[in-house]
Amino acid sequence: MLDIQLSSTQTIRETVGIDYKWGTVDPDGVKQGVNTYELGGGRALKDLLSAPLSHYNISNVGCVCICVDLSKPGNCYESLQFWLKVVKD
Repeated sequence: MLDIQLSSTQTIRETVGIDYKWGTVDPDGVKQGVNTYELGGGRALKDLLSAPLSHYNISNVGCVCICVDLSKPGNCYESLQFWLKVVKD
């Protein structure tokens, strides 16, 4: 898990577009680099996934995490299906 510390003047803002973060983790005493990409802004920005998930670097991807908007629970299943297809494609 990345340990991200916010100062008292910083706030967490909604991601619109693609956001990149890099950090290190130290599981079992072995430091490893971690690159994370977060896509926010809805389906219209789905093509931005081609940056971190290209056919050139897909073999280096450890996992893909899909989060759905729970403020609209009726859309969760359909939204999850949409994003699974986008990632597979």
